[in-house]
Amino acid sequence: MEQAQPAGGDKCKVGPTGPRGPRGHKGATGPTGPTGPTGATGATGTTGATGATGASAPCNDIDSYAPSDTRSFSTALFNGRAFVGESTTLGGNIAWQDLTNADNPGFPLGFACSVGIHAQGNDAYVRVLTTDGRVFQTHGDINGQFTWDEGWTQLTGPATGALRAKGFKADTLQGAPRNH
Repeated sequence: MEQAQPAGGDKCKVGPTGPRGPRGHKGATGPTGPTGPTGATGATGTTGATGATGASAPCNDIDSYAPSDTRSFSTALFNGRAFVGESTTLGGNIAWQDLTNADNPGFPLGFACSVGIHAQGNDAYVRVLTTDGRVFQTHGDINGQFTWDEGWTQLTGPATGALRAKGFKADTLQGAPRNH
């Protein structure tokens, strides 16, 4: 009996490989992969140039002294100019005089940064400290009048003078009389 053959021939026999076929179309892009680890920190950059110095604000200051309950003296530094004033009532309005005018030559205009006043008897003094450590003073007569017509003189400043090595304490609890 004869064996039956599959229709279309013997498919079990394999022949030689044929030539490679043409390349197919590009497929769709796949999904994004996971994020990788963070890289090392880079080197520090160079320091930038120093910026310009800004304008400084004018120094303003005030000081007062009341030798009695019917008279007080004040001095003020405002926008680089010094003023002195007198009040005939304690805490009252002050009549101001400019100490940077022609009657008071030698004022360190543009450098004064703090001001103070002190008086004893018929004499009063206004002192200013400059931004570079110099001290200047002028004198006024307060013997019933209030006359300020003397020039400014430079004194030894704290930057060049001898400073205390120990603390300074002066109070009325140590038996010193009060200034009345």
